[in-house]
Amino acid sequence: MKTVVLVAPHYLPCYLPSVHRSRLWTYYLHEFGWRPVILTTDPAYYESPVAEELMDLAADDVEVIRTPALPTKPVRLIGDIGYRSMWWYRKALLQLAAGRGYDFLHFTVPAFTPALLGPGLYARTGIPYGIDYIDPWIKETPSGHRFPSKHWFAEMLGRISEPYAVKRARLITGINRAYFESVLNRHPHLREDAVSVGMPYGGSERDYDALQRRPREPFLFRDRDKINLIYAGALVPKAFGVLDRLLQAVRRLKDARPDLAARLRIHFVGTGLYDHDATRGHTVMPFIEKHGLQDIVSEMPSRVSYLDSLNHLRSSSGILVIGSTEKHYSPSKIYQSVMSRRPVLALLHEESTAAPTLRASNAGRVLCFNEHQLPDPVDVA
Repeated sequence: MKTVVLVAPHYLPCYLPSVHRSRLWTYYLHEFGWRPVILTTDPAYYESPVAEELMDLAADDVEVIRTPALPTKPVRLIGDIGYRSMWWYRKALLQLAAGRGYDFLHFTVPAFTPALLGPGLYARTGIPYGIDYIDPWIKETPSGHRFPSKHWFAEMLGRISEPYAVKRARLITGINRAYFESVLNRHPHLREDAVSVGMPYGGSERDYDALQRRPREPFLFRDRDKINLIYAGALVPKAFGVLDRLLQAVRRLKDARPDLAARLRIHFVGTGLYDHDATRGHTVMPFIEKHGLQDIVSEMPSRVSYLDSLNHLRSSSGILVIGSTEKHYSPSKIYQSVMSRRPVLALLHEESTAAPTLRASNAGRVLCFNEHQLPDPVDVA
């Protein structure tokens, strides 16, 4: 078999959703003649939460190389895990190339900065490399952050860094093509020099097998006699308009069918975007209060472990999926929702790649919208 090194700055047992991109690949690459090796950072250097039970999801016989990184304690000079690990990644990749060798190098981004190693390693070793866009490196629309904010510097650094990182890439992948189409437009040579393909997050029945080995109670569903619907995962700002239409529908239902509304409970969990503790990250609560739905809808913005999330999906009466007005956005838990065998109600952009998946699987109802016409609360209700 050929060997591919997957550079994944965060990997099991880290909580972050990006961990599952490279993890799921390790299950299936051997079917295509490739032996995966994971290059990551030792969890001792992570700032994000870890859960040792996630190691139960690790594929058998997959080699994982864990490197040191610059620490963030007692003094935090740099937070980005990619920056803090780059020197050790380069050292490990050069040692691998000089020793047993490998045939391809693929960077999952974010963290974005390790991909900057690609061109130099290619020049030195001749080993081709690629980049996988879990998120866009350069935002499609300006964020409005101003100098000298941290976010402004991060955006400017991205605009400087990405052209260098991709210039000699031979493979560009992403959650779907919309995640990297602008990269191909900015660097037209990639259309000739690189293979490009969109691949969703996907999923595996092994995840629910692991849940059976580690059973637990769904702690959000205190009253199992209710109709418990759940939305699990971050809620991006460009989904707020869709969320508002959903809660308008619930308000309409409450007014028209109080008997049914009395049985309904809707749980939002893990909605605190980029905030692991999310003690200040109540993104849904303002909309709940706006529509007077505190008795029906609740929010727990802090993230729960992946297996806890799967457990709640499988234990629910039904699953909510909320898309964004950005057509490229693809919710990461689509396949896990389908595999839960629970009915799904999805509000998705009409061009979302998740909509055909849900329809083809007969997993539930899909209501589509676009950036100019959001879902009708009457239809949602």
